[in-house]
Amino acid sequence: QILYCNIGNPQSLGQHPITFFREVLALCDHPYLLNKIETRRLFRKENAVLDLLYACTYIPLVTLYSGDSIARANKILDQIPGRSTGVYSHSQGIWGLRETIASGIEARDGFPANANDLFLTDGASPGIHMMMQLLLRSEQDGIMCPIPQYPAYSATIALHGGTLVPYYLDEAKGWALEISDLQKQLDDARSNGITVRALVVINPGNPTGQ
Repeated sequence: QILYCNIGNPQSLGQHPITFFREVLALCDHPYLLNKIETRRLFRKENAVLDLLYACTYIPLVTLYSGDSIARANKILDQIPGRSTGVYSHSQGIWGLRETIASGIEARDGFPANANDLFLTDGASPGIHMMMQLLLRSEQDGIMCPIPQYPAYSATIALHGGTLVPYYLDEAKGWALEISDLQKQLDDARSNGITVRALVVINPGNPTGQ
């Protein structure tokens, strides 16, 4: 039996999607659902069913969407002008969402994060293409990438006519980065006439997971 496995395709092998993300996306893309009686939180008291719009002290019943999904969708929509995902946004991404992401990065890593430094894209690959198109002028321009690496980087560098400058992660040390190796690869590239334009840092590591 052949199992056709692919990067980011576990559902082809039967893994169920995470319902929270699907519910939030559905509610954000179709906010009308938030006003449907099947979606809004219902509450029961003395055998009477009331809408959340008119009561807030009763025992919750099961609804079509989870309360967490409804709350998150409303929070996201409140940050979008017009409460619609169909509106044009800032080219860096919606400001409120960038602020939320910056706060999450700061809480996770313990270092300040500025929303003005963040650019949101519709997935990793479009972001990679955008940066390579911006940075690469000819094959004399190089991009430093970790090895092992997510293959989209080397493929996109080649597509845009640049040169891959590899730096190697140390498997024996948990795929750690050695500064000395980084410097060696940089010096070697420069000696071959390559102008290194950027350093790729993948966090968390893909495919190594470090």
